[in-house]
Amino acid sequence: MTKTSTDLVALAQRIEVLEAKVGDKVNHPVLPFLVDYSNDLGNSLAGNDRIGPLLKRLDELETFLDPLFGEREAVSQGVKMSMVESQSDNIRDNLEMLEKVEKMKSDLEGGNLKKIEELKPKLAELSKIQMEQREGGEAGTEQTLELVQKYNNIIASLTEAFIQADQMITKAEMEQNKTKIID
Repeated sequence: MTKTSTDLVALAQRIEVLEAKVGDKVNHPVLPFLVDYSNDLGNSLAGNDRIGPLLKRLDELETFLDPLFGEREAVSQGVKMSMVESQSDNIRDNLEMLEKVEKMKSDLEGGNLKKIEELKPKLAELSKIQMEQREGGEAGTEQTLELVQKYNNIIASLTEAFIQADQMITKAEMEQNKTKIID
């Protein structure tokens, strides 16, 4: 098959699909409408001088609108190699991580995941024990804080008592020294 015959076959298939979609609603063949539309479009374009140069450059426009245009045309092999070279550390890191995943893959497959269901009751029991121990630890911490506060209160009252006793002794010693001086 030549390119023209391939294009015609593709066009015929597209028209059949279009007629299948629209023909059920209209009950008329679509091809006569398409021919009329094509003639009207051709006549409109022929009468407009500004559209002709645009149609001639349509292939050029499609080339520039291609997403890979800049990469194909502007980037030489050397630039591509330097881009790959600059990413070499990232590529090595990704390779190492991939190798780790491959090694760990055996842990995820098979029996190890099945053991999770078996271990759920033990995990629940351990969680309960941990909660009880945490509550016990919090209660012990609270008791310790209360005892430290009582200790601080006792030390503060003893300190105050010693200060008062020291003041009384100092006062008594001063009075005794005054009476000795007077005698």
